[in-house]
Amino acid sequence: MPRASREYLAWNVGTDPVEVQRRVWRIEDTLRELNKSKRVSWFGKALNTPAELEEEALDAERVQAMTGGALPVIFLNVTFHVGEVTPQDLANIEQQFGLRLFGEFTEPDGAE
Repeated sequence: MPRASREYLAWNVGTDPVEVQRRVWRIEDTLRELNKSKRVSWFGKALNTPAELEEEALDAERVQAMTGGALPVIFLNVTFHVGEVTPQDLANIEQQFGLRLFGEFTEPDGAE
């Protein structure tokens, strides 16, 4: 079963670094719940500066265009097996946390 990866950004997440980090943890808690029944892995991080965007190999100009220049942003990468995680599983999380798709990749069949 091929894997897919989706990268998300969330902005307008506040300016208090502690509260922004708590939001990252709430997203991760939600993904942990999903992971109890479906294979999913993730990486989430609050990015507060253009240098931090570069550390994650994100195109700062593209992020700025998407977010209107808002910082901090939450960056989230979710990797899952196609067919196991449904579009609705992801849509629920996207809506709950204001995640916007930044990019996605699906392995070709037989690439595992």
